[in-house]
Amino acid sequence: MKKFALNAVAAAALGFAAIGASASTDFTASPVTVTKVSSEFDYDGTPAGSVVIAGANTTKVTTKLGFGVSITQLRYIRMDLTNVKLAAAAASADVVDVTNGAALPGANVSVVSGGAVGDTFVIYQITAAAGMPATDVMAITLPALKTTAGNVSPSVTYALYETAVQAANAAPGTSLSTNSGALFTFSSSIKTTIAPYDTVATIATSYKKFNPAAGPNPTTTATVAEIGKGTLAADATVFNGQTGAAVAFTDVYAATGSTVKFEGQFAPVGAGSVDVRAPTCAGAAIGATVVAADKLSATWTPAAGQLEAAGGWSLCYTTDGVAVQPVQTITQAITPTAASAAVTPVTPAKSTMGTISHDGTTLQAPFVTINPNFVSRYVLTSTYTADATWEATVINEGAATCAAGGVKSGVLKAGTQLAIDATSICPSLSSGYRMSVIFNIAAPRNTIQGSFQVSDKNAASSPASYVLVAPGTN
Repeated sequence: MKKFALNAVAAAALGFAAIGASASTDFTASPVTVTKVSSEFDYDGTPAGSVVIAGANTTKVTTKLGFGVSITQLRYIRMDLTNVKLAAAAASADVVDVTNGAALPGANVSVVSGGAVGDTFVIYQITAAAGMPATDVMAITLPALKTTAGNVSPSVTYALYETAVQAANAAPGTSLSTNSGALFTFSSSIKTTIAPYDTVATIATSYKKFNPAAGPNPTTTATVAEIGKGTLAADATVFNGQTGAAVAFTDVYAATGSTVKFEGQFAPVGAGSVDVRAPTCAGAAIGATVVAADKLSATWTPAAGQLEAAGGWSLCYTTDGVAVQPVQTITQAITPTAASAAVTPVTPAKSTMGTISHDGTTLQAPFVTINPNFVSRYVLTSTYTADATWEATVINEGAATCAAGGVKSGVLKAGTQLAIDATSICPSLSSGYRMSVIFNIAAPRNTIQGSFQVSDKNAASSPASYVLVAPGTN
């Protein structure tokens, strides 16, 4: 046997032993093992930037000979391909008898049909220099390949024939042995994992700070919330079809240029910040995070190596302790930049980065009128076993402002009902009569209910009313 063939097998084994593969497909294994190839690459060889699939990890088929061959006998191995074609010519060195290296000197293997660039089959003639039992393990490393049906997983058929005519015709039932199955499968090679956390804004500070003990992430402090953690990494079980090696993150994503857009209500950070840091948020910001002018989104542009950092990265939300933190869900969406023209990274699905919740009750009156022709009031009902403080926040229409005065807080006694006149909270507006009011109440959500009622002073009709809503539930 040619030393080349033996050395190639040994070198390939060293190159991919870490991920447990020795061939593109191995019919001798039970169950049959099949390599995964990165689906992000273009392998059809037509566009200027496309690549071909090459290397033992992606084109080698391992199979038992399947039928014994006596010394000096001729036999024919035929390899048929679907969804791929040859991008380089087949050669005698493609075929290796792994079990008995002395059985196939280089002169005893030759390509006798097919095997040219663009072909989808190749026939190798083999001559046994020594007896070859049916159990001999054969390794056929096909030359470089191009896809013919996009990145649709290809299949391969190995067949051993007694005569050249049988091999050329490939008629059913004429082979001595055959194996057929996937040559390899295409798979996305980049794993994206987002671990969302729930950060609890506490009623004890009127929802202006967080309760570190209430959330699942112990690193959150009273003013700094780790909203959630993201990790991106190359899948160690997927091969780069171009190189035949395990895919690397930077094979698919460019070192720089990718972005992550976070959407949420970022105005409530006040004089704080929204940025990305290493997990736990204890260190300094990494990369550049820019909050949009409307404060409804923030875009992070990581520096080289930060998006795929081994420990991941976290969205960190720092409040100034003055602004009230609303109940909200913050999302993330990654926009990748391709490493080359031959790559199309899969854009990960938009998902929840994390949430901010309240440990008390928040109820909102979405529409309130203090028109002097109407009587408007809020009614709060408690089934809580303790007194609960309440605080009201007014949201005005347009640029209108409330007149000075008004009661913005109070106590809702345990197990009682409390009626609050709308004008007692906002006596008048600088313009108009419409507004909205949010009540934050220091009691569990399932113990507090509320409603708004309005009636016309000059009519005998029944008053109109609606139930106060918990933000985000209507």
